[in-house]
Amino acid sequence: MCGVFTLGPLTRRGELVSLYLARADGDAEARHVARVVHGLRPADDDRAAAFRKAIDALKELRHRAIPALVAGDVEGAEPVVITERVEAVTLRERLARESVDPQDLARVLVQVADALDALHRHDPGVVHRRLSPDNILVNDDGRAWLDEAGLAHALVEAGWSPDSVAPASPDYLTPDELKHRIRVRTDIFALASVAFESLTEITPFGADTDVARTAMILERERPSASGLRGDVSRNVDAVFLRAAVIDECGALEPYATAGALARELLRVLDAGVRPTLPPAARSSVAAMTSASVPPAEPGPELSRESRDIPREAEPLDDEPVSPASG
Repeated sequence: MCGVFTLGPLTRRGELVSLYLARADGDAEARHVARVVHGLRPADDDRAAAFRKAIDALKELRHRAIPALVAGDVEGAEPVVITERVEAVTLRERLARESVDPQDLARVLVQVADALDALHRHDPGVVHRRLSPDNILVNDDGRAWLDEAGLAHALVEAGWSPDSVAPASPDYLTPDELKHRIRVRTDIFALASVAFESLTEITPFGADTDVARTAMILERERPSASGLRGDVSRNVDAVFLRAAVIDECGALEPYATAGALARELLRVLDAGVRPTLPPAARSSVAAMTSASVPPAEPGPELSRESRDIPREAEPLDDEPVSPASG
């Protein structure tokens, strides 16, 4: 497979991607993972060549929170990607196994956000598109990796339909995907959905029917996180409110990067810290949340230096936290 790899046991089967251990020729043990994409229409020679070209471009991307991409090809009409193997479980498995402190969870999301920002800065820019608790990997020390980084991008670049690589669960769709408009904010919105579910143990857009769920996503009608979890500050609701902004209009300014969102969430998970919002937007936030979320309490400033956040990327242009004003 992919020239020098032998496929090993199946470790996880998904709706679009299945994972197998993979052993390189000459290795005594499996040190890699093969992601086999199934359920797509078979690849012809042109599509296979385009997929290999897209994978070769992605090999240049190196980030501590992205498993290194080693090889990619089309085998038996199915796209296959080989990456390094990391000893970790999915975020969903970790949350099911044990309770995770909200700030520890936020530190995991900061690492994932830095990986997303690295994808977005790559030339050409890459949107992940399939972010969920199932493709975030976490080890016992709290180190995190972003799985499937660039896979959806490579498939679309090779000519497969964008709809075919959409999230397997409609719970992780974004307004952009529903409008067939994919951009950086698609991933930022999805990261907020993962954060919400990880904190509250419910999906942010749960509904009885697909039509109702679609309406909730388009209207960005998330429930109150603080109302679902007593140890989460009401300030977190304001972060999710800003994360739901997808256009540069109105009083709220969208988060420019995934890292800006994740670091803001880390700061406000300390109940005494208020989210950074443009001054002109604060009255709008109060009005938009007053029906279900009481105003955020004032509190002391929390500096970034007071947090030990694993990171590799350069500092992001997020705003400093300011004390709450009257």
